[in-house]
Amino acid sequence: MSKLVTDYIKVYREYTQDQLDLIVETSSDFNWSPHQWGSYKQIDGSRNEAELDVSYAPNVITQLVVEKSITSCEKYILEFDNLFHINDISLPRFNRYTENTNMKNHIDHIHSLFDGKNKGIPVLSIVTVFNDDYSGGDFIFNDDYNVELSAGDTLIFPSVFLFKHKVNTVTQGVRLSAVSWTW
Repeated sequence: MSKLVTDYIKVYREYTQDQLDLIVETSSDFNWSPHQWGSYKQIDGSRNEAELDVSYAPNVITQLVVEKSITSCEKYILEFDNLFHINDISLPRFNRYTENTNMKNHIDHIHSLFDGKNKGIPVLSIVTVFNDDYSGGDFIFNDDYNVELSAGDTLIFPSVFLFKHKVNTVTQGVRLSAVSWTW
């Protein structure tokens, strides 16, 4: 039986409420800076003035997110009969969307992950949302497929051109998430 592209978009739940609360509470102490695209350009070539802020977390938070992401990845791989494997996972980058911020359409075929020691091609994108007390901020694939995410949900999808995605503008509150990539 053939699969639809959307069959490769999966959501898992690995976090306890205490773990989510810890991440949200400590996120105010992260060293936030404006998101930059690095070597990748947005699909439409424009510059987004309403971009989110990004940060890397203290070791204890990073370790927790990596462990939970690996657990979700293992479940994802099992769902596809172990037809592929992963060698490594990037450190999670934390994303903070305040009111009136978003992320424009893009794909996650990221070459800047690799610094000479790490070599590979991103295979999976892993996005975890840590809270849901905000409005807007919908995660949209290919301009029309909305994945509804609640606090603690981990979204996994292939890091290829078929999975163009964006985060709509947050209209109220703050949306806190993290993203990692495997290869």
